[in-house]
This record gives sequence, C-alpha cells and structure tokens, in this order.
Amino acid sequence: MAALITYNDIKAVVDMSANVSSIKSAAAIFDTQNIDIKDAIGNGLLLQLTTALDSLPLSTALSDLYNGCTYTYTDYTFNHVGLKRIACLYAYARLLEKGNITVTQFGAVEKKSEYSDYAQDKSLARSINAFREEAFRYLIETKEFIIRNIADYPLYNGYFKSDKRGVQIKIIGN
Repeated sequence: MAALITYNDIKAVVDMSANVSSIKSAAAIFDTQNIDIKDAIGNGLLLQLTTALDSLPLSTALSDLYNGCTYTYTDYTFNHVGLKRIACLYAYARLLEKGNITVTQFGAVEKKSEYSDYAQDKSLARSINAFREEAFRYLIETKEFIIRNIADYPLYNGYFKSDKRGVQIKIIGN
C-alpha cells in the first residue's frame, strides 16, 4: 500500500525549511492517511486509491479524487483541490504539533540547537488550527464531489466531524 503523499509533496504545498526532518514527516503522513483521510472517505476507498497509486497510472475517477479537478453538477461548475493537498495540510499540522518546528516568515524550521527558541504556544496553536481548518474546508468540498459523483466511488463510506463546531457528517452504506 502506497503512501498518499511524500515529504516533497508537503514541501510543495507549504513553505517548509529544508532542515525539517523527512523522518518525522513519515509518522505525520502515516497518521494523516490512516486517521484523517480514512475517516473522511472510508477504508475501502482509501485502499482502492493507495493500491492504484502502487500501480500507476490512476483511473480518471481516482485521479480526479486524488489530484483535484473542475467538474459540472446541475449546470454549475465546481472545483475541488484533491486528497493530495488535503493530506499535505493535515500532515503539516501534525508536524507542527508534534515536532520541534517553528513557523517563521521564511517557512517552518526545526529547533536544532540550544540557542534557538520554540514558537510561542499561542502562535503555534493558531498556525496548527489554521492548517487544520483549511484542510477540513477542502475535505467538505471533496465529500461533496464524491457524493455528486457517487457512481464513480462505490467504495465510499465516509464519516468525519469537526471538532470546532460539533458538526457531524455521516454517510453509511449505499
């Protein structure tokens, strides 16, 4: 089973210092894939997507889900960014939360010496929450994309909730 994203994918989405360890990102990527994304799209669709990533190229439907796309539904055009970007945002929030990482004007840097300082807790918490909120908003758009194209995603069995608003969205069964 392939990972949905890589360390370089995260660096492409957010400004991150080259000093941030790719080893620490592996745990964040694993948790993101198996907690955040799996809860949102269901185990079956996640397994289908990761298996397909092992044997590229992706089908058009899986590519649209993974990379994002523009689509038409009831005479309106919509855009969704794709699970790849969402996973990068969630993984980066996890890196900020669990690592010795500080967000600076030059990107994120990792505390490497006794002379560098951690970010203030409030500032770091705001950054973590901002990345999670952005990922969650994109996840809602992706859920809408899947539901509008449910014939292409029969393995979809998503469930996710917002910690902030107490909103729960459940889709169980066909």
